[in-house]
Amino acid sequence: MTPEGYLTELEDIKLKLSDFLEQVGKGKVSYFKDIALKLRVLYCYKSGTSALLKVISDLFKFDIVVLISLTLKERVEKGQLPASLADGLAFEQVNSAIMWLERGDEEMNVFDAIKRKEVLHGQQFPL
Repeated sequence: MTPEGYLTELEDIKLKLSDFLEQVGKGKVSYFKDIALKLRVLYCYKSGTSALLKVISDLFKFDIVVLISLTLKERVEKGQLPASLADGLAFEQVNSAIMWLERGDEEMNVFDAIKRKEVLHGQQFPL
């Protein structure tokens, strides 16, 4: 596919996602599956094909970044919080992708963010 073809595909997915979200807003929850499939094309490696956004970012030499929230453990490791805070504590933090565009502690490439243990809950998916 040509670079223009990838951009055309991206525009097509954008329009479909907008339509699907409008339908969900009207109470037609059957469109959630269609949304998930389009997001998979955008962000996931599948059937020997890289994620569409990965191909486009590589072709046009740019990064897609999101804001991630650091876990308490990462903040302690980076010296942002005192180490004594973690002494004797057992805690887990979930980083939700829903917040990536709103706020966060650190910018990260979206594909690296998807691979984070807190996001995948220990699962590994090739991107």
